[in-house]
Amino acid sequence: MSGGSSGWSAPRHWKLGILYYHYPEDRRMVVPRRRGMGMTLNSAHKHTWFFVGALFLPLVTVLLLILVSTAAGEISVP
Repeated sequence: MSGGSSGWSAPRHWKLGILYYHYPEDRRMVVPRRRGMGMTLNSAHKHTWFFVGALFLPLVTVLLLILVSTAAGEISVP
């Protein structure tokens, strides 16, 4: 994938300017940021959503356990 109007740097592949990258024809899950240093995820890649889910699953699990324990009266919240 090279730069230009059809490559990853084309503005039409960056939704809301630079907020996120969505290009189904790009096989890479992680791509360089359009500006500055760092990397970003290709939201059109099928494995990206599994990765994002794996990152948030522990957080959601802990929050749900706290919510259920609080509702059952096992934990008292000050």
